Parts: sequence; structure tokens; C-alpha cells
Amino acid sequence: MTEFLAGASVRHRQMGAGKVLATRYRGYECWVEFRSLRAWVKGQELTLIEGARRQRSASNELPVSAERMGLPSTGRAKTVVATHGDRAVLEAFRLGTVPDAYVEQWTEGRDDELAHMAHWLDDLADGSLLLEGAYGSGKSHLLQALRTRALRQGWAVSSSHLDAGEESAAFSKRLYRQVARGLEVPGLGRLEHALLALADTPGPNPAEGHPILGAVLDKIRGGKMRAEDWEAVLGEGDAQAVTGFLPDYTTSANVYANLLSGLGHLITQSLGKKGLLVLVDEVETASACLYAFHFRRAQSFFRGLTLAASDEPSLLDEPVVKSKTCYVGERSGLVYSGHRRVPYLWRIPSGLKVVLATTPGAIRGQYLEWRKSQTLLEIQPLRARALRTLMERVNQTYQALYGVSFPELTVTALTGTLIERFGGIATRRVLKAFVECLDFRRFNPGERLRDIF
Repeated sequence: MTEFLAGASVRHRQMGAGKVLATRYRGYECWVEFRSLRAWVKGQELTLIEGARRQRSASNELPVSAERMGLPSTGRAKTVVATHGDRAVLEAFRLGTVPDAYVEQWTEGRDDELAHMAHWLDDLADGSLLLEGAYGSGKSHLLQALRTRALRQGWAVSSSHLDAGEESAAFSKRLYRQVARGLEVPGLGRLEHALLALADTPGPNPAEGHPILGAVLDKIRGGKMRAEDWEAVLGEGDAQAVTGFLPDYTTSANVYANLLSGLGHLITQSLGKKGLLVLVDEVETASACLYAFHFRRAQSFFRGLTLAASDEPSLLDEPVVKSKTCYVGERSGLVYSGHRRVPYLWRIPSGLKVVLATTPGAIRGQYLEWRKSQTLLEIQPLRARALRTLMERVNQTYQALYGVSFPELTVTALTGTLIERFGGIATRRVLKAFVECLDFRRFNPGERLRDIF
């Protein structure tokens, strides 16, 4: 293993050139001064520009077994060949995340919730799901697991979250931009690739009659798409290109619901996919608006989107009338853009499914008022027993990679301590802290674990 010495000039692939100021853990990490910050980074992520380094012999490598660390043995095998997946998972755990490819394998104690979501995904007659749980209860993890399952089954999927700072719920173009950027279509790729595939389908334009996508496919077929046209499709810029005017006003929910329902229909009917699944996290931040009417406009967007996903036939042709402040649907009361009074729903079936994840609160009652048959999944914090099982799996994986682990009683006691520290609901924080405790034991075999609390 190569160890950089203090004073060496190095380069990091993301942070650029820097100088090594110090090292720790026998060169495993380096304290590097970059142009605008100082940070601890892994030595293996650095390349030498100029200066000194040395090659350590195998005898100086980190210990590879609990016995060599002076720790009690857990009875597990001393020599285990670790997989790339094990390393990817532990690296992600250090950041408090789980890689998409392994999210289902690393889900504990959620069998009922996963079964509920799988049943909902298979029910093409049910277009919307409200996922409700407290902060840290695991909503984002379940959304990630649903995303992985849906992609495997042939759904096009896009994940997004609301940003209270951008008021992305009130200004529906901003949320559409997230959805468009994050769209993944199995076997094809991003939104741009899906549109190219639609343009390649034989026969007439499959989006003929769609107020936005019809012109987009015509231009792709004619080989006339420019950079600004592609940006417009993604919700970037002024959108005065092939899409026509795409307003960024609080009254524009119908335009973007129409776009998403059009995409869902085309992805299903012309590309042969299961449909378009849109996952929206942190919906509760929609209430953090500068003005009260912004929240009402956000509600109109989510209500219209869930009704479109549920193939509400009245959205196809309802009259649009002028109210005191804006244009609204005569039957639904939904807000419409005065610039583009296109319907919320393009065609039936929409091929669209929507999951809205939120914390408990008033939003739940409002959603149930919009749609009496709204599917609701309430989740509770992960049980301590399931969390203990998850920590033991992490313990075993760490043992396989580094030959270091905690005895079973230590795992139990440490899990309890971390649950108490983080309130029992921040599963990812507990997971991150547990891996950091293992790292501490690995690099500081002579120190007491209790000293870091």
C-alpha cells in the first residue's frame, strides 16, 4: 500500500490539486489542503504530483482479524473474501445512504410495508398512494426500495423531492424539471432517449394531438431539434422553443400534469413499459410558502396530479371558467393556466402512478377529501429488534471486509445506546454511527468505545 508523506503535492479527482499536511491510520487517510478547504480524504483517492511517498510492506497493513486486534472472537470465519457489493454498501452507510442496487437486500422489518407497496404497484386501477410517517421513520428508504422494484419490473421511474426554499410545489414547473431530469426508462435511459425511441416508432406520430409532445416528436423526426429545444423539454430556460410557452407561474399545474400524463400514456402504449411512476418526497414542505395562496396552488397541483393518475374522466373535457383570481375547472375547481388552458389529463389510460411521501399532519385530511378512495400507507419507526438485526448484518459484513467486529452483546448494547441517542427514529443516522464505531475500533484497537460518546 502506498502512503503519502506530509508535504506531498497530490491531486483529487473532484477537489483538484492540494498538499498533504498530515496522515492518519497508517496512511489510510490524508489531511489535505486544497485551494478552498482542508479535508480528510482517503489516500487511495489521491494521485501524486510531486513529493514523497513510501510503499508499506504487507506486515504494516491493517489487522485482518479480531484476534490480531486483541478483541474477543465472534466465532465467525477469520478469512472471508469480501465482494464489491459489500464494500459499496459500507461506503454508502458511512454517508447514511444505501446504494439502489442493494436497497432491497438491506431492508429489515418492513415486510408488510413492502408487500403493500408491491400490491399497489401491480394494481393499475389505483393511480396514487400517500405514504405517511414521521421524520426518520424510513419513508425515503421505502421510496428507494419501490423505485428499485419498479425499474426491475419495467416501469419508467422518476424520484424528486420538494424544496421549501424553491417553493417547488407552488411553482409546478420546478417540480416537473426535477421529474424530467431524474426520469429513468428501463432499457432506454433518460427522458431524451425515451423521446428519441418514440420518434423512431413506425407509423404516424404517437403523440399526435398532444399540445406539447406532438410538436416535439415531429421536430425529432425531422432532425431539427436544437440544444434549446432539448432544454425546453427538460423544463429549462424560457421554453420558447419547440414546446411552446411553458409558464413558471403558480397557476400552471395543468400544463405539467398534462405533460406527465402524456409521457405516461406514451411510455405505456408506444414503448411497451408498465407505465410512469413519479415519487415525490417531503411533500409536507409545500406548506412552507411565502404566501397562503402558494400553498393552495400547490394543493391544486397535487390534487390534479393524483386525479390524472387515477384516470379521472372529467379532467378530459371539463370547461375552464374565470374566477376572481384565476382560471379554474368548472367541475373540479382545479387551477388552470390562463396562458395554456390544456387539460390535466391527456388520454385514458394515463399510464401514470404517483406516490406522495409526507409527515403526519393536515395534508392527510386534505388528500382524503380530494379522493375518498385514496390509498394511504402509514409507517412507524423501525422496531428495535429489526434495527438490532440490521446492525448485526453490518457487523458481519464489516468482519468479512476488515476482520474486525463487535461481540454480540456489544452489538446489542451499542444499538440500544444509538437508539437512545438519536431518539429511535433516525435509522440512517444510527446505521452511520454504528459503522463509525466499527471504524473507531478498527483504527484505535487500544481505545475504549465509550470514550467517543
